[in-house]
Amino acid sequence: MKQILIFWVFFVGLQAKADEGMWAIHNFHHTASDLPISFYSESEPSLKDAVVAVGEGGSGSFISKTGLVLTNMHVVKSLIAKYGGAENVLANGFCSTSANPELKIKGLYLKILVRTVDVSAEVVQGLSRGQNWSNLVKDICLKYKSIEKGNKQEVKREFFGANHFLHEYAIIKDVRLVYCPPQPMASYGGDDANWHWPRMSADFAILRAYKEGEDGEALPFSPKYYLKIKEDGIGPDEQVYVLGYPRGASYDWISADAKESFLLSMIRRAEVFGLRMGIINRNIQHLSAEDRLSWEGDLSSLNNERLKTLGRVSSFLRYMIPEKLIAREDSCGLLLHQNDIEKYWKFCNLKNKADSLVRLINPLVEFDDDYRDCVQSIPFINSAGLVKNKDRFSGNILSQLVDRVFRSSNVVMEKSVVKGLLNYLYQKNSIFIPMEIKDEKIRVDDYVDCLYRCSSLIEKDSVLSILSGNLSVQSDPAMKYLVYTDSIYKSDIGTNLVTYAGQLNEVREKILIMLHDCGFINWSGTNGTLRVSYGKTGTQCWSTNLNQDICKAWTSYGYKMVCDKSRDKQVILNFTTDCHTTGGNSGSPVLNEHGELVGLNFDRDVDGLCGDYYYLPSVCQNISVSIDYIIKILRSRNDSNLILKELCI
Repeated sequence: MKQILIFWVFFVGLQAKADEGMWAIHNFHHTASDLPISFYSESEPSLKDAVVAVGEGGSGSFISKTGLVLTNMHVVKSLIAKYGGAENVLANGFCSTSANPELKIKGLYLKILVRTVDVSAEVVQGLSRGQNWSNLVKDICLKYKSIEKGNKQEVKREFFGANHFLHEYAIIKDVRLVYCPPQPMASYGGDDANWHWPRMSADFAILRAYKEGEDGEALPFSPKYYLKIKEDGIGPDEQVYVLGYPRGASYDWISADAKESFLLSMIRRAEVFGLRMGIINRNIQHLSAEDRLSWEGDLSSLNNERLKTLGRVSSFLRYMIPEKLIAREDSCGLLLHQNDIEKYWKFCNLKNKADSLVRLINPLVEFDDDYRDCVQSIPFINSAGLVKNKDRFSGNILSQLVDRVFRSSNVVMEKSVVKGLLNYLYQKNSIFIPMEIKDEKIRVDDYVDCLYRCSSLIEKDSVLSILSGNLSVQSDPAMKYLVYTDSIYKSDIGTNLVTYAGQLNEVREKILIMLHDCGFINWSGTNGTLRVSYGKTGTQCWSTNLNQDICKAWTSYGYKMVCDKSRDKQVILNFTTDCHTTGGNSGSPVLNEHGELVGLNFDRDVDGLCGDYYYLPSVCQNISVSIDYIIKILRSRNDSNLILKELCI
């Protein structure tokens, strides 16, 4: 441990290279920076105060002194969809005016980093005493008492457990929609354009954060620092920074992880996503407008995951990631063989052990995929699970979970999806087929029809009644299927998978530490904490520009978008950079070398998806909507003057 900590101290003192990974913001010291403000400070305003985590999966930034927040439309779309008038909001867009109040988004919250504390010593001491992890975290949080009531504290591990940091956040629970474009413009090109370049999406939304005043009245939140907008945007080959809360990249990969089973698992998962999409597409035209909105959201999510999964497979093979992982380990082994033969043999033994554990895990992976992507996607399985485990949740949380399960009242669609999933499992001869079907007493479709007739766990009102009345549903067919699949998973799959995966993780970390010490790995994987990535905008085919088709599309929604060739041909819609981004970076601000806001990150191209496992700066490309385009859109509305004034534009 001492050796690792020494390496860490050495490492964080190095000057950053523009072609490498994501820096923890409290350790980022880029000497070439021309920023007027520091990245991280606890005593003075800094960039950390302007960047927020938006819910569980996105990022955003303050862009005004009165709490305006800029993020992606797709980050908040699912929560907007729960609003009563969501169909019109998503179809036509939304703009708050004096006569049209801001729309409170239920369930959305923001996190603002307050401070980061190195608690590595406390963790080492606690673990050496055999202290339980949850109790250890409680003790650490008690020692570093929250600066302000209501703040949230988290302890996160870095560098394969060599370091631990406490992160404290201020939480804002009152978040309201100020502006969003029509969804067809936010996702211009459709879902099939995801993970591809060129793009012309207007994927942004403007929110406002509120805090509670002394008299209980909601007041606009005043951030310690907010980003200044650069009206004329960005050009090619310019220095840029991306700040956000990524959680999707893992540099914790070794060659044993990249075996054939990984690719097969990805392909299987994409197959199931496509199956569900096909069923929904065949039935969606028969739904009500409200139900259609919910299932369209499912379609979008499924298609996004399907394309992402296939993209990972494609980039993984195209750029020979398994071979690169093997070559890295071979180089490390050669270096150790030359300098420390004892460590070399230790390294070889660890690699052999990792390979052995992967051989044990591989047969379980397919079953795990079936359980996650098929069984747990069945609506009545989720409602049965809520009833079975209701004592684990508070009343408020339980109510939210019920709402999430019963987002649609269309039983016909649900039955079609369930039949499709169970028929898929039946064709595979999966262990998760219901016993009645396995014994050939009943066909899949008849089983599903019978269950939907007989079960009390199909309709929301019935489930709520059961939850409130403590009624026994052990004989309910949906509950019986849940108990059956759970018992199989826990006894035959889950327990072994957890055991082997835990052993592999221990071995993996030891291998990674040795790769780390030999200079072959410089970065810890992302974990939802505030990170900085930097690089440059592209130089060839790096941007898309305003054209007549785009202007016509906006005009159809009532925008006065006139395409003046002499003036607007240079209006940049989307642009690319070589900064490293991943899941969770959606909504991340893109800053120029002077710290001015020039864009809003929203996607990666397909080649860059391999960066979640092995970072290749030469193929890394993320896509952002230009601030130039956002301003153009706002100026095309008569009722957005207040927003523009607030932004000092």
